[in-house]
Amino acid sequence: ALHQEEAITTQHVAETIGYLAIQRGAGVWDGHVFEAGNTGTVVTNAATPVSFDRRFPGVPALLTSMNTYAGKDSAHVRYSNLSDEDVDLLIGEDTTVDTELTHSGEDVFYLAMGGSGMLTATVAQLDIGEVGVITDLTHEVQTILLDRTYNVPVVFAQSPTANGTQPVSVRVDQVMSDRFSIYLTEPSNENGQHNIAETVTYVVVDAGVHELADGTRLEVGTRTTGATVGQLVADEWEAVTFASPFASTPVVLTQIQTVSGLPYLMTRQTATG
Repeated sequence: ALHQEEAITTQHVAETIGYLAIQRGAGVWDGHVFEAGNTGTVVTNAATPVSFDRRFPGVPALLTSMNTYAGKDSAHVRYSNLSDEDVDLLIGEDTTVDTELTHSGEDVFYLAMGGSGMLTATVAQLDIGEVGVITDLTHEVQTILLDRTYNVPVVFAQSPTANGTQPVSVRVDQVMSDRFSIYLTEPSNENGQHNIAETVTYVVVDAGVHELADGTRLEVGTRTTGATVGQLVADEWEAVTFASPFASTPVVLTQIQTVSGLPYLMTRQTATG
């Protein structure tokens, strides 16, 4: 579902949301060691240390998505102190309705990947995507040129560092076969000028069902929906059914691919089975 700032009283217009579901565990993706896992419902508004199950060869790229909906307050994941062994995660809220920032524990899905560059799948070792890191993202729009042209690229870029104190969401727009636009937005009670540079990982993967060389399965797709949750609206959810079942509950990441309505917007997801 779409999750907008707390003060909004109407459902959001339809946006296209991308989803990536990957088998949980550690593996190697085209030479990039990776770990897909979750934290349990322990991440709050206080910095929460999360240790990886493996040690990376250097500071990894990091993507996150909340997998629970502990409350109607607008919430987003930020991180700090990322290292080859662990990271601090925290849940931030906006203050468009009240100044209260306390947030109950959420379960956060994460995908940590060592290095950057191309990503392939086993079928003829086709290039299906790439991973990169942006170290200077602000409210200014950046255009990211991809290393190759994709058929139906889906972009994931969650979450930013916590260098600045204002709430931010990462917005992706103008997704094309060889590029996309990306920038940070703030809720309406802020000045919109997020000048403090944040670091954001992005992963681009062609839509479809893929299998990696180590046997890891993943599915990438999109869904256009106006389903909205929030403090002042009636919660609505959009169900997504995978092409075929995973052997166990996968790690799922989501990212809005369009900018059709209000700028400060995130996704929220919750497991259904």
